[in-house]
Amino acid sequence: MLWLSILLTILIIFTIVFLIFLYRKKKCAESEIGICTKLKFKGKHIRLKRFFAILLIILIGAWIFLGSGYIANHIAYIRPVSGYWEWQESNGQKYLYVEADNSYDLGYHTGVAMASDIVKMKLVLNGFALFMGSNIWEIEQVSSQYIKYIPECYIQELQGMADGASFSSRTWISFTDTLVQAVFIEAMYGVILPRQEYLSRLHELGCTDFGAVNNNGSITIGQTWDFSILFSWTHQFVLHKLPGKPLVFTYRMGACPALPLGKNEYGLTLVMNLVMTNAIAPIMTPTFVHIREGLENNVTAEDLCKTLLPDNKSSYSHNFLMADNDTLIAVQCLPENATKKVNPPIIVQSNTYSDLYWQQYLVHPEYSKQRQQYAEIQISSNYTDGDLTEQELLTIMGDSPIICRPYQGLTESFTIAFMTKTHFGINGK
Repeated sequence: MLWLSILLTILIIFTIVFLIFLYRKKKCAESEIGICTKLKFKGKHIRLKRFFAILLIILIGAWIFLGSGYIANHIAYIRPVSGYWEWQESNGQKYLYVEADNSYDLGYHTGVAMASDIVKMKLVLNGFALFMGSNIWEIEQVSSQYIKYIPECYIQELQGMADGASFSSRTWISFTDTLVQAVFIEAMYGVILPRQEYLSRLHELGCTDFGAVNNNGSITIGQTWDFSILFSWTHQFVLHKLPGKPLVFTYRMGACPALPLGKNEYGLTLVMNLVMTNAIAPIMTPTFVHIREGLENNVTAEDLCKTLLPDNKSSYSHNFLMADNDTLIAVQCLPENATKKVNPPIIVQSNTYSDLYWQQYLVHPEYSKQRQQYAEIQISSNYTDGDLTEQELLTIMGDSPIICRPYQGLTESFTIAFMTKTHFGINGK
């Protein structure tokens, strides 16, 4: 409640000022030191003395104002919520566990735990938008168009995250902030960038995913996630539980309820890479909604594929790779079209398309082709016996510098996360 935070801030400021006034009235008749000092400027450097006196008054006023707002915001966003959150660890990797009885409470706990990531994401998106030739107001305007396609439960979760982050960070995070963070990939890569007249400045991504159907029928699947170092300040893996739903494990940036890197307790696993195209996507249900609904309700890869791509449409250009315990599905997606392969023996997908006809939509047709070929050679050389083990996959994904890309600068993509069926990590760990 912003209005309550503002009201409390004003009340606290007036209380502090009133207490200072009472103190001065009581003490200053007896003394002229400390807070009772009268501002009399004599001698040398009068102007300099006045300057520092005014500066000190401004600093004290700012401290009172900001401190009051800090306290008020914390009080205003206290909520009685069900469930709990805690940081847990698996094989040396930290992740957030969240459990709640409803979507708002789930979002609130997530916002409290990930408050610093959400605040940093707000700042990062401002800079990222400018670098990409846009601005945060344009992203907000496009993002608002997705609201009517988002089910109420996720609206409540986003509001919960805004309130929880406001409480924990003591700064104001609005619903608009969490909405933008939830759909920034749709807004930027699905709408804003494809409609620009020039695309040469585009931030080039580098995700590479792998899949294999082994001799015993088992599936090996995983990917590296490459993005700007700016986003490595904002991300976590989150395991959450809602009543009547399976455990769902997803990769998050800021307040996004799910990026296309996750799995559920049934063994259903999803990985993805973005493709930079000039195809403008329709305003539709955001991908995070399909991911959450799929991982919370589906058991098979076939059902997840149907959930992710209703009417063969997508909110931005990308490739999906998904698997259950015995089926592997690879999907390449344009906003208005998709092609599917079921149970290919081995598959590699990167930030490009294998379909020759679709090359016309690529912003940079040669981008990722070398990495694609290199990754195909790596997976083929490890699959000669008809099996790709988890350890072999991890070795391929750790291959530097082509697949596991090192940090090369603020604006360059590098590997900030990875996930397989049984392993995950962030920031090169």
